[in-house]
Amino acid sequence: SSVPPRPCPHWFNRALAVVGMFTSKPPTPTDIQVAEADVQAHTFVVCLFRVHENLRDKGLAFISRLEETIRRRKGFVQLRSDKPKFWKIYDGKDHNVDPHHLDPAVFDFTSILLVGFPTFEEVHTWWSSDEVFEVLKGRDVIEKFGIFPIDGLQHCTDCQAMKGFGDRFVLFEFLKMLKFQPVQQYVDDYKRLGANALKDIGVNCNLLCSEGICGVLMNEFPLEACCASSWRSETEANVWTDSDNYQMHLIPSRQNYAKTFVVLVPIFEDKMEQVVFDAKSSGTMTRLRG
Repeated sequence: SSVPPRPCPHWFNRALAVVGMFTSKPPTPTDIQVAEADVQAHTFVVCLFRVHENLRDKGLAFISRLEETIRRRKGFVQLRSDKPKFWKIYDGKDHNVDPHHLDPAVFDFTSILLVGFPTFEEVHTWWSSDEVFEVLKGRDVIEKFGIFPIDGLQHCTDCQAMKGFGDRFVLFEFLKMLKFQPVQQYVDDYKRLGANALKDIGVNCNLLCSEGICGVLMNEFPLEACCASSWRSETEANVWTDSDNYQMHLIPSRQNYAKTFVVLVPIFEDKMEQVVFDAKSSGTMTRLRG
């Protein structure tokens, strides 16, 4: 049986404030019920793919077709990243890139898709749909992939609605448990410290999820827990990961109990491409002037 998504206080309070904008009266129980129904946290789905190197174009086309089925089923695509060259790895590089053949990387994916649906049931409706079945017929262009639902802490926001504003990066922590209880404590502590980040360290940690996975739809990576938070800039994410709360409380609590890959991923890769292009163009013009 599925776990009902939890209301997110941040969104809930905002919804009640909207109710108050249109009436001078305190919200009625019905107003509160309507607001709560509107702001229930979504079920997120972490989708990880390793594309065959010699079939990259076809592999990315496969992911695009899967992405289209998500939006057709009223899902939200918060992030899609296919270019690891733009990822900033904080910890666990050996778990993403094989150090040598005797110790293969457990999270050696090359593409990430983070999506959300209003309910856990809608995730399964999407996954069992005829559209997804048709897409999966062409999965031979993907070396391996995993699809993992996880309880969210807020609404999923589609990146198409964030082009002109909002956060620009998602900090992921992908965990394979070596011992259950310490890792469960870790994700709980991550939620607690993340929620207090603005007060403690002066930056807002916009938590998307921090939990053990609540289901497995495709299981070709050993993902068992995931923390994800969105950030306006790389600098703010660095403030979080450099903080005493993170360095002295979080990292030691998971260090010996999980294989972890921590990575900052841009939400808008096209903008990263433009930044690189502009930097190269500026350097070329400087050399020409010199």
